[in-house]
Amino acid sequence: YKRQGDTMVVCTATDQTGNETTSQFTVYVQDTIPPEISPLLLQEFEATALEGTAVVYQLPPVTDLADMEPSLVCEPAVESLFPIGITVVTCRATDQSGNQSQAEFKISVQDTIRP
Repeated sequence: YKRQGDTMVVCTATDQTGNETTSQFTVYVQDTIPPEISPLLLQEFEATALEGTAVVYQLPPVTDLADMEPSLVCEPAVESLFPIGITVVTCRATDQSGNQSQAEFKISVQDTIRP
């Protein structure tokens, strides 16, 4: 397994009489595959005020073949005020090579507690 970058490959061929020929070339390994964001199911929260509630939601798991820790940014962010109803959260994952992927999931804020 080779990480990204240049690798010099040297090949030597020898015939039956011992004559040798050597050739070399460079192989460049480049990451072109974006991170994968695992889907999440609807997350539900109880409203704490008429405006909704500050939600600390679960972030989706992210994996990448070449980057052990791709970045993940979600909007609206964790701890944002979510209104009563359904809000779509959009997440974008970026690996060290700049490859990006995007996924969405839903947050539901409900007022189910009687006054």
